[in-house]
Amino acid sequence: MSAREPAPGPAWQPGPGAADEVGGRIVAVLREVAADAPGTAACRDVDTALAGLDSLGVVQLMVRLEAEFAIEFSAESVTRVNFTSLAAVRALVDSTAGHRTGRDA
Repeated sequence: MSAREPAPGPAWQPGPGAADEVGGRIVAVLREVAADAPGTAACRDVDTALAGLDSLGVVQLMVRLEAEFAIEFSAESVTRVNFTSLAAVRALVDSTAGHRTGRDA
């Protein structure tokens, strides 16, 4: 588990997929990336913040998620659609890392 504190940010409505430890870690990583991305600081929810990321922001998110979860996304999985919502990012992390969630059962 990451020892870092989440970056300060807006009181986001995290949405589905953030209610457990993995989801919380994804949101923390996104907060860090969004803090550095113009236009995302005022976002009120995770999905809006994701939509506000440009291509460089998506790459930064991908790299930070790989480091956070000690995973490597396949070239085929690196598509914009996999980074358009928290649910999509969560599904990608779960499938790449082999995480089992209640949704998978």
